[in-house]
Amino acid sequence: MKLLNQFDDLTILEWIGLFTASVWIVYKPCKLVVSWLLNRFSCASRRLLRPSGDEYAIITGATDGIGFEYARQLAQKGYNLLLISRTESKLKFVAAELTQQFGHKVDYHVADFSDQTIYNGIRAKLDELTSPIHVLVNNVGTAYPTPEYFTDYPQDWQLNLINTNITSMTMMSDIVLRKMLKQEKRSWVNNRGIIINISSMAGTTELPLFSTYAASKSYINNLSKTLSFEYEKDDIIVQTVMPNQVDTKLAKNLRQPETVVSVESYVRYALNTVGTEQSTNGHPKHKILNNLGILLGELIPERWFMLFKFKVSKHLKQTYEERQRRSILDSEKNNNKVGNNS
Repeated sequence: MKLLNQFDDLTILEWIGLFTASVWIVYKPCKLVVSWLLNRFSCASRRLLRPSGDEYAIITGATDGIGFEYARQLAQKGYNLLLISRTESKLKFVAAELTQQFGHKVDYHVADFSDQTIYNGIRAKLDELTSPIHVLVNNVGTAYPTPEYFTDYPQDWQLNLINTNITSMTMMSDIVLRKMLKQEKRSWVNNRGIIINISSMAGTTELPLFSTYAASKSYINNLSKTLSFEYEKDDIIVQTVMPNQVDTKLAKNLRQPETVVSVESYVRYALNTVGTEQSTNGHPKHKILNNLGILLGELIPERWFMLFKFKVSKHLKQTYEERQRRSILDSEKNNNKVGNNS
């Protein structure tokens, strides 16, 4: 009772402060633990990601990194695959590798998502499929090679990023959703289809020197959440996946060792969240980083937080430039050695 009596004289502002502190000290950590337990022991993703017959999973940007790993793990679960990327030689190699490894149908379609004229061809390809489409992974995307000011990139590069990151996700979702809505519900679980949109933690905040990239990922987050609400009644799941740094070619210039996770580990954790989390950071390490970022943004003034993010981006830029400088010096040394030996 004495402990409770100490709260009698608190002002409204003090109560607000106490509530906020309780949220971050008690609720948020408990929520992280509960979500991990649900994803670890819940049967939701195992029930949902169990193909019936010859169902297809479609993956864009499927020849490298996260896209390839989604393709591999979905094939492992028993799905036929349709892989969509721009380089035919890579598609052939990946299709042959996954077919040999898992024995399922693996088809592919060549499409450059920076080009807006590709979607009639994709529609025609999907019309050729003889089995239902159960999963779409909108993974294709591009990023800044290095952090730069908005006007330091060519205008055509900005348009390519918008087409690859925004137009692709919008159009692929539109094309596949229309097909999923015509499909019958699965008998053992109320679900017609699953759309997984690969976004980024960059889309959860304004990010100086990554302006268009972060804005494109924010668009994905927003549209995914809206589609999830609109089509929940039709038993279609729309999930947003927001990684931090994963060990991929796309992030090779900007990787920081303390935040990087392997592609295999990341996708395994992310797939376990299907059916339990509409919006997820996928890997536990990335969930912690995201919550720390949110906390920091709430504790300090917006201007200071923007300045902090700017300094982080500048540091990434300087780190990349230093790596490039060392790489050039090492290359010159090796060339000199070859010249001396000859």
